[in-house]
Amino acid sequence: WTDIVDVDANVLSLDKPKLSDEGWYTCMAYNWIGNVSSEPTYLTVLPASVARIEYSISIRFTPDFDISLAAGIDFNRSDYKQMVADTIHNSLQPTSTQIQDVELISDKNFNITVSFKLMTPHVQYIAYDSIQEVFSKVGDLVIQLQLDRNNLISLTSEDGGIVMSISGLNFHSVENSLSISPRVFVCPNGYQVDSSLVICVGCAPGYYGNVLVDQLT
Repeated sequence: WTDIVDVDANVLSLDKPKLSDEGWYTCMAYNWIGNVSSEPTYLTVLPASVARIEYSISIRFTPDFDISLAAGIDFNRSDYKQMVADTIHNSLQPTSTQIQDVELISDKNFNITVSFKLMTPHVQYIAYDSIQEVFSKVGDLVIQLQLDRNNLISLTSEDGGIVMSISGLNFHSVENSLSISPRVFVCPNGYQVDSSLVICVGCAPGYYGNVLVDQLT
């Protein structure tokens, strides 16, 4: 046991809990006659993080070559998906926004629909951070995400705004072919919310907690 000094109440309050605070606690009261202890109780400190914010996006590309040259190409190869992700990400540089879950779907004429998620990076919530510091970080990431979303709209508003290369073959984006879903907020443990920014608490499966920004004081 570790004694917690200067405590004169039967309620333990941790203003800035740390993961190291997790463990067994007991309350002991004593005077000149003797002492008595409560039954031990276990404190679980739940890891927390800020919801990741993302858009689901698709863009159509058309070939800049004789389509007979693309016969036999497997567009589901992971290295091709990474090349496409890098191409789109580089068109937005410099940026902290991430591109993940890239999928390529080709029709018989090798017109390719590229779908992916444009998202903020994961921000870990550290217990000793102030709420203001956390949301300042998130606010900067949201601004960057919106800028990148708008840049994609601008880049694909003209034919050929984005050029990608797969296996040495070039494709260009089709004018106004961009499709963007409403933004969602995704917590690291998999459940989603579609409201204000939240702090997600990594509870056991089936037990979830969040704090809405407009409820913070």
